[in-house]
Amino acid sequence: MQAKLPSLEAPSQKKKIEKRYLSQKQMSNTTPEPRRRRHSSKKLTALDFYVGAVLGEGAFSKVLHVKQKSENDEIEGKEYAVKIVEKNFVTKHKKTAVVMMERNVLMRLNHPNVVKLHFTFRNQRFLFFGLDLCQKGNLLNVITHRRKEKEDAKIKDSALDIEDVRFYGLEMLAVLEYIHSMGVIHRDLKPENILIKNDRHLMLADFGTAKDERSKKRCNTFCGTAEYVSPEVLRDEEATSAADYWAAGCILYQMYHGHPPFRGLNDMATFELITTHQTSNRQFEYPSNCPSYLRSALDSIFVQDPKRRLGGKALRSHPLFLRTTTTRMIMCLQRKLKCRSAFRKATVRDVHSISHSLLTLRYNHTKLLIYIYY
Repeated sequence: MQAKLPSLEAPSQKKKIEKRYLSQKQMSNTTPEPRRRRHSSKKLTALDFYVGAVLGEGAFSKVLHVKQKSENDEIEGKEYAVKIVEKNFVTKHKKTAVVMMERNVLMRLNHPNVVKLHFTFRNQRFLFFGLDLCQKGNLLNVITHRRKEKEDAKIKDSALDIEDVRFYGLEMLAVLEYIHSMGVIHRDLKPENILIKNDRHLMLADFGTAKDERSKKRCNTFCGTAEYVSPEVLRDEEATSAADYWAAGCILYQMYHGHPPFRGLNDMATFELITTHQTSNRQFEYPSNCPSYLRSALDSIFVQDPKRRLGGKALRSHPLFLRTTTTRMIMCLQRKLKCRSAFRKATVRDVHSISHSLLTLRYNHTKLLIYIYY
């Protein structure tokens, strides 16, 4: 369900904000120093926003739903997810590199399925990052909701329909290819870090543990979540783009069956399952309702040798994704046309005409989706 913005505190009101919110006074205890602003020349402060609900909390940060107060500029009245990071905690626990990595990566990336950094500013106590607001939650919420629906209908080991798995899978692969082409490896890909926008499309978030391949520094430190970490990372090898595709395979499995493929009694047991998995000796079982083409794709992903692991264009060309329906592609195409100023007035008939032309030119489904995204 779409998250509702709670009643927001006006500056004239003296009523205290609940403890689960940061107060306006706490957010703005000093004059902020603006960092990067994409849309406004005005120096933003915490007092420029109404503070809403807490969207999430991490080890050293909190994400709030905020709405900008009415002003005569191009971002008037917009809503954002503001990530607030406490400076003292970051310094004390030596997390400065993590914060700066996420900031630098988000400033560099520009893709419809990557969360966008709109502005940053700071005060004496906190750093503030204004990000896209995704009010439909994350992919894990969708999987959990669909799984419960299927369980209520007496259907076991099932969550999303295969058509939805293909659609979200293609969006996930498209954004992975993009960030890899930009020299970025996510390293913590999981359903919680894949947000859902109001138009139901995916947004990849949380680049704090990302690896910048442009850096000469070797990056083989362990990071990620137990159920999605790749075997080479557990073997203390340097992370490559193949590590992201291993995690993507785990998410594909989870989207269809409702739970990750590798899950032990504890993290060490999970790691054992991952490092000993072989196609000839699987450490998990495919439910009877698993389609053969999904099994084939996952077996090609869950390979111990990262150099032999299926990913990128080869994975997008797998029969699992070649069955994507034209209806879904038309929806994607319409979305892309609306984003282009030259096609803002494109009608549904125009979209169907363009898609038909592409298909008659022997564009297969994968090629059409490549066109849509790139």
